[in-house]
Amino acid sequence: QLSVGNDYTGGENTIEGLFDVVVNMPTLETFYCYSCGLAGTIPTEIGQMTGLRAFDLRLNLLTGSMPSEIGMLPNLVGFTVGDNALSGPIPTELFSLSLNFLDVYGNYLTGTIPCDAVGIAAINCGDIECDGSCCVQGFDDGVTGSQCDDL
Repeated sequence: QLSVGNDYTGGENTIEGLFDVVVNMPTLETFYCYSCGLAGTIPTEIGQMTGLRAFDLRLNLLTGSMPSEIGMLPNLVGFTVGDNALSGPIPTELFSLSLNFLDVYGNYLTGTIPCDAVGIAAINCGDIECDGSCCVQGFDDGVTGSQCDDL
């Protein structure tokens, strides 16, 4: 069941058409759908979800690119899309946000994480490159310390 409150937590289900409902909920603050079989692309309408603070869609079946409209979410502090099949460049607009957590590991994304993104407390970047000698805190197969050049 989809809750119409400020939080949605799904899991272990196959959900179709969920984005069509969720993007019309601008006051939604947390959207967790870990390993729930969510397939398709992240719609550009995500930029209308201005209340969104946490977005966690790890271990799903997402494809396509990450829309630049993610950068229009002024309250977003956590963005997790690890272990999907997203591809293309990571949107630079993402780094204009005050993120505390970013997980893009296990996708087919390209691009560079800018050094000024070091304000992010934790980055699980996988094969994404870091610009210059920035230091990020990673985990799993991400990076730790100043290992940006090793990506």
